[in-house]
Amino acid sequence: MSERDFKEFKRVCKEYLFKLNIAHLRSYGRYIGVARSTTKKKEDLIENIISILCEEAKPSEKSNRGAPVLSEYIDPKILTDIEAMKARYCSQETPEAFTPQMGTAERIYRFRQENHNILRVEDSKAKEYEKSHPYFEQIFRGQLEQMNEGPMLLPIDGSAPTERVLIPIEQIRKHDLREGDVISCRLLKQANFFLAGEVLAVNGLVVGSFQRNRFNDCTACYPSERIVFGDGKLASTSTAKFFRWLIPIGKGQRACIISSPKAGKTGLLAELAKAIKPSVENVTVMALLIDQSPENVGQFRKIVDKENLIFTTYDDAPERQVFAAEFLLKRAKRLAEGGMDVLILVDSLNALARAFNETEASEGGKTFAGGLESKTIHYIKKYFGAARCLEEGGSITILGAISEGTGNPADDLICAELSALDNLEIRLSDDLARRRIYPALDLTQTRMKEGDVLLSESEATFNVYIRNVFLPAFGAERLLQILSQSENYAQFTELVKAEKANDF
Repeated sequence: MSERDFKEFKRVCKEYLFKLNIAHLRSYGRYIGVARSTTKKKEDLIENIISILCEEAKPSEKSNRGAPVLSEYIDPKILTDIEAMKARYCSQETPEAFTPQMGTAERIYRFRQENHNILRVEDSKAKEYEKSHPYFEQIFRGQLEQMNEGPMLLPIDGSAPTERVLIPIEQIRKHDLREGDVISCRLLKQANFFLAGEVLAVNGLVVGSFQRNRFNDCTACYPSERIVFGDGKLASTSTAKFFRWLIPIGKGQRACIISSPKAGKTGLLAELAKAIKPSVENVTVMALLIDQSPENVGQFRKIVDKENLIFTTYDDAPERQVFAAEFLLKRAKRLAEGGMDVLILVDSLNALARAFNETEASEGGKTFAGGLESKTIHYIKKYFGAARCLEEGGSITILGAISEGTGNPADDLICAELSALDNLEIRLSDDLARRRIYPALDLTQTRMKEGDVLLSESEATFNVYIRNVFLPAFGAERLLQILSQSENYAQFTELVKAEKANDF
């Protein structure tokens, strides 16, 4: 153990022991060999415990002198927590590895059967290997997260872990691991928890084969490359054609989908996720559903990969909802640092702001209309503002649903603040939604900053014509009909021009 790890272990251990009451400390002190632990004050007792744990002092021999101890009970959680801290900072000590050579085949098999949902083998020849070695070593894949107990690996779908998987500080420093990294590692076993052993891959890349910058140190730039929705064929939906031909979304866009309630924001996000999945292989699609109904969650489960769908329902506490949002964004930042492009669909930013507003982290600032705290405004702007295109990396694109006109002044304030921050504002039409015409997109009210970069000169000219000439004359319903009839962009332009000729 390095001197740095040694000092860190003493600090963390001291903080943990100070949280225990004196009875538990005295019981644990007797257990590890602190002399006269029942007569010491709390501060002195903690110093003696740490000295023995760090092997700076030898434990005293037990004596039968004096009155008998009333109780020998020690909370097993204390033993487990301290053992976990030692493993995290003293990883060179020998934990028991899951290897057939150590005669643990039966236990491996049992563990694998009970925890198949959190383990996966990342070997292209795994099936062939399994035939000859049915109890081969297991590989765990999880996301690094800083918890109260220290750095841990959690299941990447955000579900509650069935077992604690701790990762040593030595491994974090060695590989420059950061919160949000998806880590593949060999699984090691200790008495009451699992320990991350050798790190094999980070975010799908073999360790040592890549370099990356810090997210906040990268230079942000305007989006210059489109995200392609659909394939332009007849099988594409009207939503895919709309965002492919009329409202291009760039990699790194901050896009708001704004409308009154029940105008089809959730359905539009689901259609976009469905349209991008088969056509774009180099964009990772993630969905964040906050305070949603089970039916909406079930809809997205059929579209988005389980690992990239993070959701909370109205049964979850506000702290859980905020944690879920941060959990997904941290992973997206790590992917963008590595040069990957990420698209995050958020439903909705209003719900996320309300959840954060109910946590203790929002307290202490100025209170605005609707009970919204100033810290909540800062948080939701910071979250939405994480979307950007990086010159030295990849990009994060956020398409967030925002409700306005709900009668709650807090929603109007959130909409106003985020509208000033976005570089693409997509408006939905209440009139089309009332007539059950979807997607209820209002092209005349949709605005993009620096949008000409994503359009060719001819496309920009045609877009202006549709907004200023075609829509006032024929309306959005007729435009959607032409979109559904068009197999490609050339046919779409011809049908729009023919509509003008027929009118005259």
